[in-house]
Amino acid sequence: MFSSFSADLTVDKVNRPRPKRKQVSRACDWCRLNRIKCDDSQPCQNCAKRGGHCTHNREKESSLSLPAASREIRQLRQQVTKLQEQLNLAIQHTTDPTPAKYTSPPESNGTTQSTTPHHENSQEASSLPVPRWEGIRIPEGRQSALIYYGPLSSPYFADRMSRHLWEKLGELESNHTSLLLDSQLTLPAGNFLLSSGLDQDTANLGLEDDRAFEELSRAQEEYFLDLLWQTFNCIYPIIIEDEFREHYDSLWRTSANETKRHSSTLVDSILAVCMQYGSNFLTSDGHGDISGYHVEAGSRSSYALYSRSQKLILDELETPSLITLQSQVYCAVFLYNNSSLNAAYNYLRTAAGTAETLGLNSQPSDGLPPRERQLHRRIWSTLFTLDSQISMVLGRPPLIDRWEIGHDLAVDSQEDSILSGSKLICPNNEDITWLSFHTQYFRLVSLVRRVQNEFEARCVQLLERKSTRTIYEDPFSLEELAGFLAQKARIVYEWARNVPESLKIPRKGSGEPLSTERTPLNFDQFSPIWLQRQRLVLEIVYHHLQLSTFRTFLRFPPGSSSITPLSDCHSINCLNHAVALTRILHQVLTETDLLRGWSAIFQYQWDAAIICRLQERQLKKCENRASKPRSSLRDFTIPCHCGGPRRETTLAKVKRRLPGQ
Repeated sequence: MFSSFSADLTVDKVNRPRPKRKQVSRACDWCRLNRIKCDDSQPCQNCAKRGGHCTHNREKESSLSLPAASREIRQLRQQVTKLQEQLNLAIQHTTDPTPAKYTSPPESNGTTQSTTPHHENSQEASSLPVPRWEGIRIPEGRQSALIYYGPLSSPYFADRMSRHLWEKLGELESNHTSLLLDSQLTLPAGNFLLSSGLDQDTANLGLEDDRAFEELSRAQEEYFLDLLWQTFNCIYPIIIEDEFREHYDSLWRTSANETKRHSSTLVDSILAVCMQYGSNFLTSDGHGDISGYHVEAGSRSSYALYSRSQKLILDELETPSLITLQSQVYCAVFLYNNSSLNAAYNYLRTAAGTAETLGLNSQPSDGLPPRERQLHRRIWSTLFTLDSQISMVLGRPPLIDRWEIGHDLAVDSQEDSILSGSKLICPNNEDITWLSFHTQYFRLVSLVRRVQNEFEARCVQLLERKSTRTIYEDPFSLEELAGFLAQKARIVYEWARNVPESLKIPRKGSGEPLSTERTPLNFDQFSPIWLQRQRLVLEIVYHHLQLSTFRTFLRFPPGSSSITPLSDCHSINCLNHAVALTRILHQVLTETDLLRGWSAIFQYQWDAAIICRLQERQLKKCENRASKPRSSLRDFTIPCHCGGPRRETTLAKVKRRLPGQ
C-alpha cells in the first residue's frame, strides 16, 4: 500500500505547472551590471533596499520598447499623410487662376523702386504672378528716368548696403543712398566734360560743329596713336597694325591741306580713345604736356573726335563695312572708359547688329584670306567679352548669346601672331604670343558669365518654389544656393590653374598667382610693357569677377554661421578677393604707371572698398593684421587723379569709418 501511495505523490509533483517568472522590459543599470533580477518598480526593490539611485525610467522604457516604436511609426505616417494633403492643396491654390495679392518689397528711401510697378486701386496689382528675382530702378539723368539694374549688379549691392546702413546703423545722411549708387558710375576727372548719360548740351561745350576744337597736327596725332599698340590693341585686338598705319598715312597723303587730314571713322574713334587715355598723363598747368597740349584740350578734343566719329558712322549704317564695325567697338570702349556704362551697353547693341550684318557671327568664308578670317573671329569674340563684362556689371541680359558664336575662337599660335601684323614680339623663353591674353580673357569672361547665369536661374527657381521675393528671407534656401554655386564655380578655379605661366604675375616669396594670397607682386622689369599690362588686367578682372559672383552672399546684418556655413564661406571668399584686389591696385598705382589712366579699375576698386568696409569683422579673422588693407584703402586715391571728385569724397567717408581711423 505504501509503494502505490508513493508513486501517486511523485506523479502529482511532476505534473504541477511551474509558476511564470515575472519579467521586465529592461533592467536598471545597477541590476544589469550585477546580473541580478530586477522588477518594474520605480525605483526597483534592489535599489530601494540599498538606498542607491535607480535608472529606471518608465518614459524611456516605453520609448525603447517595440510596441511603443510601432505606435510612434504609425503616428508619424499619419502626420506625413496629413502634410502631403496640405501640400497638394497649396499647389492647387497656387495654380488656381484666382488672383493672389503680394506685398511690395521695401523701397530704398525713395531713391530706388522695385521692378514691379505700383498700381493702387488697380486689378493688375492683384493679378501679378509669383515674381522673379527683382532688381532695382534708379532715377538718373535730367528726366529722372528709372534705370534698371539686375540683382547681381553693383548698384543693386550698393542699394542693399545703403538700406542696411540707413535703417539699422544710421550711418548715412538722407542723400547718401543716391551718393552710393551714383558713385558707381561717376566720371573720371580727366573726362569732366561728359555727363554719365552723355546728355550735356554741346553748346555748353562749344562743340556745335567739328570746327569747335583745335585740329591736331600730324605729330600730335601720332603721339597719341602710338599709345594704341601698348595699351588698347593688346587688350582688344581688332586692328591689323600695318593696315591701319597704311590707312592713316593715306589720309594725310591724299589731303589737299597739309595741316589737316581726311576724316575717318576708324582714326577718329581710335584717336578719341587714345586721347582720353593719354590726357591722364598731362596736367592742367602746362607741365608734362606735348607741344603745349594740356588736359583740358585733350578731354575736349577726345569728345569732339568721338562725336565726329559718331556722325560718320551714322552715314555708313545702311552699308556698313569692317571699318564701321571697328569704329563702333572703339566708340563703345570710349564710353566704357568714361564710366558711361548704360550708353556703352546700348551702343554695343548697334555694334552687334553691324557684326551680324557682316556675317561675323557665323563661320568665316573659305574665300577670305587667313588673315581676315582670324580678324573676324577676334572682332566677334571681343564684342562678346565687352558685352558680357558690361552686362554683368549692370545685371542685364547679354546682347550676344554664347551659342551665337558659330565658329572657333581665334587661336594664339605663332602663325596667327604673324598673320595679325603686330610688332608685339614675346621674348624667346615665353610660351605665349601677344594674342594669348585675348584667348584667356575670353575664356574667363565666358565661364564667369555662365556661372552667374546658371546661379541666377537657380535663384529664380527657388523663389518661385518658395513664393518669396528675395533669397535672404530663408537662411536654408540661401545655404542651398551656396552649395549650388560652390559646384558651378569650380570651372573658374580650374581656368586659373590652367592659365599659362607667362600670363601670370609672379609673387614675391612662395606666393601663388591668381589667388587671394597677401604676398606682393614681383614685377618683371625685363618683360615688355604690353605683356606686363596684360598680366595685370587679367588678374584684376579675375578678382573683380569673382568678387561680383560671391558678394550675393553678403548679408546685412550677418546671419548665424552655425546654420549657413557655405554662405559664410562665400562671404569670406568675396572679402578675400576684395582685399587682394585692393592690395594689387595699391601696389601697382604707387610703384608703376602700368594702369594709370585705366578708368575701369576705379569701378573695380569701388566695389572692393565698400565690401572691405562692411566686412571689417570678417577681415580681422582673415588677416593676421588688418592694418595693411586699411592702409591700402587709405592711400588709394593719392597716386590716382582720375577717380572722380565725388567718388573720392565717398571713399573718404568710407575710410573714416574704418577701424583705427
